[in-house]
Amino acid sequence: MTTWDHSAMDASPVGRDFAGIMARRQIENFGATLARHESDIADGRLGREWLDHAGITDLMPRLTSESLGELKQAYEDKLEELAARDAGDARAEQVMVFYGMLPVAGRADASAAADSSPRPDSPPSAHATAEAEPAKAHDPVNANAAPRRLTGYTHD
Repeated sequence: MTTWDHSAMDASPVGRDFAGIMARRQIENFGATLARHESDIADGRLGREWLDHAGITDLMPRLTSESLGELKQAYEDKLEELAARDAGDARAEQVMVFYGMLPVAGRADASAAADSSPRPDSPPSAHATAEAEPAKAHDPVNANAAPRRLTGYTHD
């Protein structure tokens, strides 16, 4: 529903501010869509067959910028292919597809790496409630953190 050219937006302070505001609005919309999805399942407006294929996952792979671009293009190409295939199918439902590809730089020094506590203005992250593992594996900005895969989602 919402997209923009990140390079063009980064060219000015106003553009950078706009991109940040809109990204946060997209996340707000995602939260509202999650609530609607849960309600639709609970109230029977969507069948149980949707449960195995819907959900949220977070991954932290180590990629180059070229690989990230390739992943983004493959994702968008596949989505376009599937949407075209299902366009005339009466069983098709509107699906909010939300993805974020946000590279984070590795920590510059060991003292910064030791401080993995979230900033007060940061949203809570999925790893904050995951089972206890070494802190290094949970630090999303630690360049040496091992990727991990979580399936499904939990929330309060």
